[in-house]
Amino acid sequence: MVLVGLMLSYGSNASAAIILADGLVHNFPPETALDSITILDGPGGTTTTVNVLAGGLINGGITSRDSGAINVSGGSLADRMIVGFAGGTGTANISGGIIPRIDIQGTATATMTGGTIDTGLIASSFAVVPAAQGAMTITGGTIIGHVRPLQESTLRIEGGSFTTSLMVPAGSSHLTLVGTGFNLPFGDYFAGGPLNGINLIGTLADGSPLNVANANVVESATFTLAPANVVPEPSTCLIWTALGLAGIGARRRRQRA
Repeated sequence: MVLVGLMLSYGSNASAAIILADGLVHNFPPETALDSITILDGPGGTTTTVNVLAGGLINGGITSRDSGAINVSGGSLADRMIVGFAGGTGTANISGGIIPRIDIQGTATATMTGGTIDTGLIASSFAVVPAAQGAMTITGGTIIGHVRPLQESTLRIEGGSFTTSLMVPAGSSHLTLVGTGFNLPFGDYFAGGPLNGINLIGTLADGSPLNVANANVVESATFTLAPANVVPEPSTCLIWTALGLAGIGARRRRQRA
């Protein structure tokens, strides 16, 4: 394990900003972090991975560069998570735990299926901030704070509980909400259109209600309202299958006659 610690001393207090650059997997706990963590690739470009597990406490944030991977299934971070810093290609998966904010940069990708992003833990009003060509998909979890895609990023929201008064894609980013019952028709919306500072209401694909006081789109960004995929009921599928088989049988009987 390669740990490069930068010791910072303030009077009687000391903290260690940790750099992980070994291409290995690091689990917190049992490992501990007294301050922020930076993730770099190991020898030969091997991916270094950080897993924040139940009971894990990072007394700072986590920044991944290169292809660094971050998985949060429990525990907490005291500062933001940055994925794909300085043009990185890293990944992040949030399924539990609590973090104050996530920034997706470079060409990094992130998914959120559970856990909590709560900006109340730090001095920031923005919870989810994709930028550059970063991409994120949210299907579950709890988000407390504003949503702000920037530059050429993409953000797809299919579920989760949102406590936010602001969803505003900017630059040439693309924000997609997937669900039903929106108070605007499905489709793409651009700056100056009907989705311009409105109170957006609907239901996300996972059944979670959505109520955003200020939904807007600025600059060259796109805000899309998309329908949830409709899967036919099993009984409907059986009926159509039976009708199809009956039709085939009838044709064969006519041919024999």
